[in-house]
Formats: sequence, C-alpha cells, structure tokens
Amino acid sequence: MLRRTLKNVAESFPAAQFVDTAFGPFGVLLTRASDTIGAHVAALLAADEARREAALEARPPLVVATDASKARNRRGTGLGCVSNAGAHHMRMACDARSILEGELLAIDMAVARFMHPKLHILTDSRLALACIEGTYEGRPEIADVVERIRNRIKGRTVKFSWVRGHSGHPLNEVADRLAVAARRCHDANVSPEVASTIANNIVASLKNPLPETA
Repeated sequence: MLRRTLKNVAESFPAAQFVDTAFGPFGVLLTRASDTIGAHVAALLAADEARREAALEARPPLVVATDASKARNRRGTGLGCVSNAGAHHMRMACDARSILEGELLAIDMAVARFMHPKLHILTDSRLALACIEGTYEGRPEIADVVERIRNRIKGRTVKFSWVRGHSGHPLNEVADRLAVAARRCHDANVSPEVASTIANNIVASLKNPLPETA
C-alpha cells in the first residue's frame, strides 16, 4: 500500500527518484515481524478488556430505593429516589392519576438518572413489580410507563426487589420522605433552591457509607 501511494504521488517530488525493487526475503521477514507484533498487541488489548470486564462484574450493584406520595382526591404524585451512595432525585409528576402510576414513574426516574451498569431497585409496591414483570397490565398510562422502563434497562443489569414500606429500611424511608417533600414543595410553590436544600437535609439523615445490599 505504501509503495502504491508513493508511486501515485511521485510526480509531485521531482527531486526524488523512486526505484522499484523486488520484495525479497527481508520483506517477508518484515511482514512476519509486523504480523507477530500485531497479534501480540491484540492479545494484550484483549487481556486488558477481560480484566476490565471482570473488575466491573465483581463490583457490587448500586442500590436505589424509590417511592411515590399522593394526596387524597388530588391528581399528581411526588416522586423520590435515593442510592446507597447518597445520590438522590425528587420531582412532582403533576399528571399522575394513581399511586401505582407514581410508583412506576419513580422507578422510571431511578433507572433514567442512575446509569450504573449494575442496578438494584427497591420499591415497596408489589403491584409496580407485577407490572414490570408482566403479570399485571393496568390502564394504558401504566403500560406506557412500564414500556419506558423496559426500554431503559435493555442491555443493563437491573434487579428489582420489594421491601416493606414504613418498616425502618433506611433507603426506603428516605425515598418516602423525598416523595412527600416533592409533593409538598410543589403544593407550597417552593423555589428549586429551597426544595434542593430540603432534599439534602433529608438525605443527610442516612448513615454513610450505606450497605451495598438491601
């Protein structure tokens, strides 16, 4: 390829003379050496990739608790999620029609915000888990959220588990408080800065570091 390239541009270098020579034994040796070096480098890269994958597989999952809060006879739910590393998110889903939709929206928020390759989602809603597992369908708006969750977790390692709500589980309790705070901050028209401070204060009650498993 180099020989062909040089011949194609030879006219651009009148002071240089290009002479064709036979490839010969030395060229064969160079080719073999190049192939050997290439194979060795490829093996090193493959081994390095295997080590990275093994290290990733050995890492514990990021545990994230989710929850939703809905006031009686009012549309919309507050959503909250928090990881065992202390990262957290909360928001108001104003159009959510039921607590089930809110629970699923909280799970959707978690899998969208926490892009960890290994994720363990905790929820206190058995019905939400049934929706994700396909044993319960619910209304069209429920199906839409479930489909979005399934699309988000494609190609990822995501485990879903049920935990009993209001039983003292630290992550679940914080997720619940975040969801309630999201709803109350929205109702009181609290500024984003104040809402963020409230959320940080809620998460500060967690003990650090938190356990890696539920």
